Amino acid sequence: MPTLTINLSWFGDTYARLAAMPLPQLWWTIFVYGGWIPIVWMIWELIKMSWLNSRQALYAKKLSFVLLSISVPRSNEQTPKAVEHIFTHLAGARGNIDFRDKWWRGKFIPPFSFELACVDGYTQFVVRTPTPLRDLIEAAVFSQYPEAEIVEITDYSQIVPHVFPDPEYDCWGGEFCLTKPNAYPIRTWEDFEHTLSQEFKDPLSNLLEALSRLKKGEQVWLQIIVWPGDQEWVKEAAHVVSKMMGKEIKTPKPAHIAALHATTSVAQGVVRELSSHILGLGPVADAKKSDTKDMNKLSPGERKTLEAIEQKLSKIGFQTKIRMIYLARRNVYRAGPIISMVCGAMNLFGSLSGNSLRPYFGASPRADYFWRAWSANSKKNAILAAYQDRSEVGGSSFVLNVEELASVWHFPQILVKAPMIKKVESKKVEPPFELPLA
Repeated sequence: MPTLTINLSWFGDTYARLAAMPLPQLWWTIFVYGGWIPIVWMIWELIKMSWLNSRQALYAKKLSFVLLSISVPRSNEQTPKAVEHIFTHLAGARGNIDFRDKWWRGKFIPPFSFELACVDGYTQFVVRTPTPLRDLIEAAVFSQYPEAEIVEITDYSQIVPHVFPDPEYDCWGGEFCLTKPNAYPIRTWEDFEHTLSQEFKDPLSNLLEALSRLKKGEQVWLQIIVWPGDQEWVKEAAHVVSKMMGKEIKTPKPAHIAALHATTSVAQGVVRELSSHILGLGPVADAKKSDTKDMNKLSPGERKTLEAIEQKLSKIGFQTKIRMIYLARRNVYRAGPIISMVCGAMNLFGSLSGNSLRPYFGASPRADYFWRAWSANSKKNAILAAYQDRSEVGGSSFVLNVEELASVWHFPQILVKAPMIKKVESKKVEPPFELPLA
């Protein structure tokens, strides 16, 4: 019977030759025999990104933005569901960007910024939008709040010192990020409705009440930047669901790996059939075990988390960044208590089984140790410039769906008694039809 012999001595001889080479010659040999491929790929990717950034910078210079102050009547009884519809309406701004638009014109989707600006305890709801999309914002707001008042204002963040240290003002700023992957949702406004009475306990009321206690000379700005991105996060969330259910997560393989896998699978099948035929055995059955968990075996907490993730998947998601700035005159500056109040209000949206919003200290100025004090002012300048530009720099963005965004930023109801919120003081009606025109 013929035998098959495989000679592996070539691999041993090659390894011995490489090990005996001087280091420069070894590196050159590796470079010549394929080591240049990853270097060329990295250079190509660097050139692509540099080109794209330069084209997008030129496109950004052509963009114009407008800042809108939005006020709703004091008798507002709308729940955050109305603001959820506004965010859903904005998903239409995504449009289609083809290859030429992206790589030649540098076109990209400009972000919207939803803000709370509190100056001396007086709070305004502000939206910054690209000028061509102003009608989109106004139509979305008026469709849900017909009696709202929308006024164009100057940028409040530009009338303060731009560089620190400053002899009159001091500043602190930071960002918020998620504690878990995007798939896990934060607590939404529906979680704050009483099960029996259906009474809505507005989670934003804590923040608005805290802001109303600011002294003269203090300012707090909260910024939520959103832009419609791709829906890749849905695939990541689906992987989380599959993992919780015990399903095998199949990731696409490269073509050469898939071909090799198919070849080995065929060979294994042939060997298995021949073995069963020669040995006189019956067909070998593949032992397959269930790839999913029984829902009854999930704990109540796991089931609740799974339902929450699937609920988040059912609604449109936006790429999001959240920033906060505290700026005050030095004679009234008290960063510690203000930061604690704002962070405490943001903690209301967190849960142990879901997700939470936590401060991202990488962007925050800290001077608690002497080696950090020298960088505190540079971080103040950087976070203030990022806020003023409404840019996407800083910590990594994350995904919140329309329900989560409406929970963090929405107009207060009539039950919220924070006194220093800009609201429409009187109801406006249309003029009589018979009114003569001059």
